[in-house]
Amino acid sequence: SQYPTPIIERGIALHKMIRLLTYSLGGEGYLSFMGNEFGHPEWIDFPREGNGFSYHHARRRWDLAHNEDLRYKFLFRFDAKMHKMASETPFCYPQAHQYVVTQTNEDMVIAFEKGNRLLFVFNFHTSNSYTGYRFGTWWGGKYKIALDSDALEFDGQGRVHHDVVHQTHEEWFNKRPYWLELYVPARTCQVYHCFEPDQKTVSCDCSPAHHSALYSSAGILMLLFCPFLNFPVKIDRDGIDREAAC
Repeated sequence: SQYPTPIIERGIALHKMIRLLTYSLGGEGYLSFMGNEFGHPEWIDFPREGNGFSYHHARRRWDLAHNEDLRYKFLFRFDAKMHKMASETPFCYPQAHQYVVTQTNEDMVIAFEKGNRLLFVFNFHTSNSYTGYRFGTWWGGKYKIALDSDALEFDGQGRVHHDVVHQTHEEWFNKRPYWLELYVPARTCQVYHCFEPDQKTVSCDCSPAHHSALYSSAGILMLLFCPFLNFPVKIDRDGIDREAAC
């Protein structure tokens, strides 16, 4: 059909968000699997005694990604755009700068710096979109969209205008020297690139001693699951401070 059902819309939105979150916080590399690039609907199962030596699932339907009547093409385009962004503005490499700017259980928003002047923003809330949501950043200057899961070309709703230039304000926020305000639609993710840094912007110290807690596997797991748990977590440059809820 022309318009997706709520279940399909939710699945496509989360598929894009989870892939980008894994890509950006998974470490120094990114591993996919045959057909995962476009959400292949079936599994791989080679002939064996348990399936009667059937060849039915010993295949990949690559044609699904190129069928204009289906929605797999949108996931395939998003996957390709992620790789293109990683090539043009690298962020997935050894000792890349990364810092969690904010993570809120109530708003279900996660934002972090990664690589060279990239700000990743995720809103996992099912219905709340936020206007003028403030994020701290290490880099002052002008920002533009580098990747948007809500773009029409990826079967989104096109709620974020890509031609808007966001200027930072020089004031400490989230323990960062600059901040900017962004529109964050529900169940979407965006990547903003500081394409024109201010003269005062200080280069990030990318030595291992100054990496955020996300370099540990515990830090990654805490970041992924804390929005859905019942306790607040503060992730700082020096580590993780967990405070149990009453």
